[in-house]
Amino acid sequence: MDCRSDWKAKKKERLEEMPLKTADPSSLNNIANNYFSLGEPSKALPLLEESLAIRRKTLPPDHPYIALSLKNIATTQQNPFP
Repeated sequence: MDCRSDWKAKKKERLEEMPLKTADPSSLNNIANNYFSLGEPSKALPLLEESLAIRRKTLPPDHPYIALSLKNIATTQQNPFP
């Protein structure tokens, strides 16, 4: 296993051990982005959608973080494999 593959495997292992009990949309978004970068868009998308739902409940409709969440969802759907 080369160095990059080893790093990706360790990163994926750490992500899977993380508890996802947090309702912090930024944390959910960051975890989703890590899954996406590891080639796991199917694990990223539900987290991005949850982040967006929380942001829509807590922020005004024109807030930039809502736009960011929508962009991240669109990117994940359009580019299923980074």
